[in-house]
Amino acid sequence: MNKFNVWSLSSFVISFVVIIPILTVSASFFEETSNYYQILKDTFLLEYIFNSAVLLIGVLIFTFLMGIGSAYLVSFFNFPGSNFFKWTLILSFAVPPYIYAYSLTAFFENYGTAYTILKDIFGDANYNSHIPKFDGMVGAILSISFSLFAYVYILTRASFLYQSQNLIDLGRNLGFSKLKVFLKIILPSARPAIIAGLSL
Repeated sequence: MNKFNVWSLSSFVISFVVIIPILTVSASFFEETSNYYQILKDTFLLEYIFNSAVLLIGVLIFTFLMGIGSAYLVSFFNFPGSNFFKWTLILSFAVPPYIYAYSLTAFFENYGTAYTILKDIFGDANYNSHIPKFDGMVGAILSISFSLFAYVYILTRASFLYQSQNLIDLGRNLGFSKLKVFLKIILPSARPAIIAGLSL
């Protein structure tokens, strides 16, 4: 007779509780409570789906680049402030995306903070035409990425720290450049951690 496995049962219960909201939302599409779904389908549904897909892909790309880049720099290089950045990069968790969005908009908007700084340094001029604008989809992607890249950073840095130094030294002895060592040895070894961070 098999022993009662409390871990399997607890995992099943937790998974069931987590999936209840998803099932509820999915089932609501089949209810005949109103014609809202038909109105949505006839108007903005495709646009919403497209925008959501663009947002998802954009955030995945930016969190990948920022998380892996920052983890690689603080793990394999000693530069002034590296110990400081090892810990402060985690603080992006503390700032919600809407704060990043507000800050980006306020800094780069017409006559915003960037305009004021340029005016104080160089005098009056038409700086608004040269200041980039980070609103709309670009601002949303950047704001969410700044807030969430720490998931990738933490897991990837932990993976980098536990990688075998012998493999890295072997690659260098074979004549690999730093870029080739990163692409052929370091990055593939950290693939599970990167995928886990991106999925979060």
